[in-house]
Amino acid sequence: ALLAVYTRRNALLPVHILPPEILARIFQFLTIMDQPGDITRVKTKRLVSLGWIASVTHVYRHWRQVALDTPRLWGRVSLRLGSRWSDEMIARSKSAPLTI
Repeated sequence: ALLAVYTRRNALLPVHILPPEILARIFQFLTIMDQPGDITRVKTKRLVSLGWIASVTHVYRHWRQVALDTPRLWGRVSLRLGSRWSDEMIARSKSAPLTI
């Protein structure tokens, strides 16, 4: 029930007024500016950033769906994330051109 309330509230936010095509175009700029695979160190641990993937798909359910429905976002494949992520990005890119 609480999830339904949050979903309804989020649907009223101004960001939901944007058509999915506009959101996808904004996300496309993020794929260039915030690329996955940047490595940072926290104490002794080496962390690999998901970059735009986390910024887009882990915010709103609507954003996640727009990103998943836009194959060209997934065409810039980062090998730094490992083979599992590389395979997933290639699968999500469908027939969009790939940059590896």
